Amino acid sequence: MRWTGEGDPVLTPFIRLQLAIFLALTVLALSVLGWYYLQLPTLAGIGQYTLYTELPASGGLYKTANVTYRGVQVGKVTDVEPTERGARATMRIADRYKIPVNVVANVHSVSAIGEQYVDLVTPPGQVVNQYLAGGQTIPALGTVPSEVGPALDAANRGLAVLPKDKLDTLLSEAAQSVGGLGPALQRLVDSTTAIASDFRDNLHPVNDVIGHSGPILNSQAVSGDAIQSWAANLNVIGSQLAEQDAALRDGLQQAAPTADQLNAVFSGVQDSLPQTLANLEIVIDMLKRYHKGVEQALVYFPESAAQLQAGTVFPGEGLLHFAIGPVFAAIGASLLTQNLIPPGSGTDLNLPPPCLTGFLPASEWRSPADVSTAPLPSGMYCKIPKEYQGNVVRGARNYPCA
Repeated sequence: MRWTGEGDPVLTPFIRLQLAIFLALTVLALSVLGWYYLQLPTLAGIGQYTLYTELPASGGLYKTANVTYRGVQVGKVTDVEPTERGARATMRIADRYKIPVNVVANVHSVSAIGEQYVDLVTPPGQVVNQYLAGGQTIPALGTVPSEVGPALDAANRGLAVLPKDKLDTLLSEAAQSVGGLGPALQRLVDSTTAIASDFRDNLHPVNDVIGHSGPILNSQAVSGDAIQSWAANLNVIGSQLAEQDAALRDGLQQAAPTADQLNAVFSGVQDSLPQTLANLEIVIDMLKRYHKGVEQALVYFPESAAQLQAGTVFPGEGLLHFAIGPVFAAIGASLLTQNLIPPGSGTDLNLPPPCLTGFLPASEWRSPADVSTAPLPSGMYCKIPKEYQGNVVRGARNYPCA
């Protein structure tokens, strides 16, 4: 810039170029500042569309809160107003994001100090075919966080009741009681949260169960006398158990050895038991096939037993004589001689002895261990007279005629 001595100073071309450059940089800086930092287009609603969502409550939601879809920020909350059924939030969504029509709006907390945001989620397993247009409303199917204020007020009232000099002792005892239980408490909290989430997801079925529980509760009220009687009987059982405390303690002490013995028994048969059960399955299958014959045999068995018992009663001598062997015959005779058993009592052993005449002598008997096949000897039958009283005459030829 130079001075001519008359009028205003004259701007040189260089100075004008500098001013033009400064003006261009200023306009560019203000544009960048307003576009990216101040987000003037967003405030003006340029490149955005408006959606509404119904909520059961505001849940602490406020203006300028973020709106996310699948974890990505897609817009902002511009207004929250109360309604007759809860609250209504107005959201501005960027045009480049398409929100499905079946989304559910949930309000979550970013931190414990009350920073809330709206999370738009799609129910799992549903196919997205249509998208929301500007001005549409998302129904009130989502959830909002519980209010922290009432919980803090209740905790404050509870602590105010406690004496201040006992508060330190309470905290110390509480710390000792839960010391080292961090992982267990975490699992408990996680499990409780999972149960609460399941209840929340199945809120309508739970409400139906509660709504239809009236007849069940009414039946319990009608059965009040029976329940009272059952409680009285339970009290009697408890009293009897208290009286038999020593025997009960002894039984409990013997339970462990008994369990060990049972374990030893089952351990001893664990190799053969499967085969036995498999064979038993074959027998059961056979009984199923011949169940009619088995049923008929069971029907006739009592009558046959009665007839057999009636046919084996000997007047003056008692019931059927047991033929066990010569040794027991001698024992039975000795007992009768000494009057240790009464005659005719039905317990006579080999009196009279069995018939051995006409059969193989003892020296030619086969060993029980010999299981080989051998021809049946011929002419083997009792060869003493039927009227002979010294031995029991046996054989089909001696059966009485019917």
